Amino acid sequence: MQLAIAGWPIAGRHSETQLDRIIKQAIEAARKSLEALCGTQQ
Repeated sequence: MQLAIAGWPIAGRHSETQLDRIIKQAIEAARKSLEALCGTQQ
């Protein structure tokens, strides 16, 4: 999945910058949106 690939470099780093947090929040929001969409289509 692309979300897992996108999250890999962030998880691999020891120091977390503000950009990393923004990216993580965006990935989390996208994941929740996808889960909500999948839930309504079932």
